[in-house]
Amino acid sequence: MVDQSELPFRLLCRRHGATCAYTPMLHARIFSQDKKYRDEMLTSCSEDRPLLVQFCANDPQHLLRAARLVEATGLADAIDINFGCPQRIAKRGGYGAFLMDDLPRVEALVRTLSQFVAEPMERLDLAAEYLALAADHPVPLRMVRGHVHKIIGDWLAEHTDLRETINRTPPSLELYLRVIAEVRSRSAASGRDRPMPQLGAADLAAIERAEAKQAAIDEQEREADALDRLEDGAGGCGEDGCGKSPEEDVLLMDWSDTGVFG
Repeated sequence: MVDQSELPFRLLCRRHGATCAYTPMLHARIFSQDKKYRDEMLTSCSEDRPLLVQFCANDPQHLLRAARLVEATGLADAIDINFGCPQRIAKRGGYGAFLMDDLPRVEALVRTLSQFVAEPMERLDLAAEYLALAADHPVPLRMVRGHVHKIIGDWLAEHTDLRETINRTPPSLELYLRVIAEVRSRSAASGRDRPMPQLGAADLAAIERAEAKQAAIDEQEREADALDRLEDGAGGCGEDGCGKSPEEDVLLMDWSDTGVFG
């Protein structure tokens, strides 16, 4: 539920018999672009399992990136897509129940997740299996490179040097197999079976724009609150000195003792 099923509430429900729980509805695009949003909205602990993370989305790629970021945390057991929210904000955003008016988009969302979200180590196996099939049934290597990027893209987002190797080296099945083997080696050395994708320049720029926009909104709200308080305090004379607020007392300085004007 939106803003209702946060971690303490989930733990309370589990204490009283719930055997499964969902996160609050998370916005896939914001989740995929804003680390602060991810850190605040996706919290869990060892007692909070099994856990389903619910996203609202209307873009398959935003949903896929968000789902893979959840995968990388190891906090969740499944991804749920919100197809039921009837609120006005869902209508404006084009998600929730209003996706039922666009069934091809629904199919694209579900198909994208089902095809490209799997256990990270399983995706390495899947990539190796695909390369074996490509060896038996030759196709243009540009197509093979595209599929390798899609299947192990989250690993390549962590090991950017391997991604650059794929992008800059003449394509070959042997190259891609070496990359997969190197990913396995690095994963074993780190003790992790999940990637930790690095944010690219575009993602970082998007986060900076979002933070700057939010900072501007916060500043405007603070200024509006201050003006409201000033106006509320100027309503009339009384024991408080003609309704002056503390803010006005600060603003109306007595310059006579400062020596500024001689």
